[in-house]
Amino acid sequence: MEHSSKMEFFQKLGYDREDVVRVLAKLGQDALVNDVLQELIQTGSRPGAHLSSAAPLLVPRGSCGTPDSIRRGLGADPEEEV
Repeated sequence: MEHSSKMEFFQKLGYDREDVVRVLAKLGQDALVNDVLQELIQTGSRPGAHLSSAAPLLVPRGSCGTPDSIRRGLGADPEEEV
């Protein structure tokens, strides 16, 4: 497998380009895919680790109750309020 194909393959698996470049520099461009994967795992590289900062912020939508209903409890009778 040629260099650009290896790079594309490991990036599709979710590995960061810099990690793949570092491992290929260490093992050589002719390294087997399994050897590169083993080295990536041993060095602590994780697929998708570089994507964690780009994760979307989850925002609640709709009604989840009001703070007053939470304090009273869901089964409380609204006429019993003080």
